[in-house]
Amino acid sequence: MLLTKCKKSGRCFLFVLIIIAFASICYAETADTSEPLGDVDVQEDETGYYYIVKKGDTLWGLSRKFFNSSWLWPDLWEKNKQLPNPHWIYPGQRIRLMPKASKPVAEPTEEKPVVTIEKEVEEPLYFIYAGIDQIGFVRKEELTPSAYILVESSEEKFIDQGDVVYIKQIGNQRLRPGQLFTIYRLLEQVQDPASSNKLGIQYYITGVVEIIKNEDEFDVGRIIRSYRRILVKDLLMPYKNRSPKIALRESKRGIEGQIIDTEEKNRLLAANNIVFINRGKIDGMKTGQEYSIYKLKIANSVQFNMDFGSLLILHVEEAASTALITYSEHSIHPGEKFRTPVPSKE
Repeated sequence: MLLTKCKKSGRCFLFVLIIIAFASICYAETADTSEPLGDVDVQEDETGYYYIVKKGDTLWGLSRKFFNSSWLWPDLWEKNKQLPNPHWIYPGQRIRLMPKASKPVAEPTEEKPVVTIEKEVEEPLYFIYAGIDQIGFVRKEELTPSAYILVESSEEKFIDQGDVVYIKQIGNQRLRPGQLFTIYRLLEQVQDPASSNKLGIQYYITGVVEIIKNEDEFDVGRIIRSYRRILVKDLLMPYKNRSPKIALRESKRGIEGQIIDTEEKNRLLAANNIVFINRGKIDGMKTGQEYSIYKLKIANSVQFNMDFGSLLILHVEEAASTALITYSEHSIHPGEKFRTPVPSKE
């Protein structure tokens, strides 16, 4: 369901140099070889170093664990051609971390000609989220619907992809054959637990319908995408093709907030779940920003904040945003706090 890809040019070459240097220093064969990469789950064979996937692992998390940066996961995926979808890895699979370090070759003593390499223009980083069209949002001002589903033509219990439906327009604007509409349903008001303020109504996206013809009293449409169960009286709004390519950008400093609800009303969350947070445009939130999920911990009578997950902003409304949990060390619950990532110490 998730298909992810990052576009990089200038950084890719730098990253390869870092990995080669790191490998040759840390993993060159010596008389006393300890655990590769410092992890007991890493295996070594004649081709390289491998990690055995455990329950709850993601490439995002493994990249953070072994290379100290979640954003390097595309290079990890590139090393593992056997993975068709980077968001779906399973316990027991072998993930190649890096090739076997080769022995250094002595450089020739003669002088080399000077070669000038033209510096490439660095492209922005992206996160690809293929399901962007089906994520909902929390909005204060209610949208005016264009129409609603009057009845399913075959009178079956459930409406699914390929079904023909009858549609009743709202207002004077006639629907045109060939037009696409997003099908949605309004759920309950979402409240900010920190302030008790109402952040807005949840818009729950269920599918996409295409108008195929007009009748005197109604219009006829065909369901071309079904994301979730579609019901009679679900509402229609004009379809807007949202790009799955999310440009990554710097997080706003000083942000603190909470996960207020989940799209599917889950009580337990993990990586790849969609959540709503109580920060929006008015707080400086933008798509592509990453934030750390954290908890207050107490050890030896000392209190400190410990990060255990992260989320990425996919959609922003005035007072709330929709986010994807990209990494979690353990279960996450609604009500968990998030903050601007703490810069790592060099």
